[in-house]
Amino acid sequence: PEEPAHEDEPQAADAVDELVGRVLPGGAVSWQSGDAHRVVVRASDVGRSWTLQIASDGSLALVEGDGGDVTVTGTARALFAGLWNRGDGLAVAGRDGWLADWRRLVRVG
Repeated sequence: PEEPAHEDEPQAADAVDELVGRVLPGGAVSWQSGDAHRVVVRASDVGRSWTLQIASDGSLALVEGDGGDVTVTGTARALFAGLWNRGDGLAVAGRDGWLADWRRLVRVG
């Protein structure tokens, strides 16, 4: 069951926006598998989504559109925590094992 919306969900969505729009593409995180693909990140509680292009060199970029090889869905708070490898509550569709790969391959530094 999905968590009820909270008053702080817009702020959590803004935090996800900063994470996927600035932090991840800014080079602080690298997907280290050489596997290029698109990931749609969808906040179910606030109706927002973002699409990341993960390049074969490990770089990440925020791109237009909502089609992806993988879709990661959760509340904005769950997305923020989960993408930092600090929580559960995410639903992943499109590629078996993607979340486990994210947790294993994404390095912050």
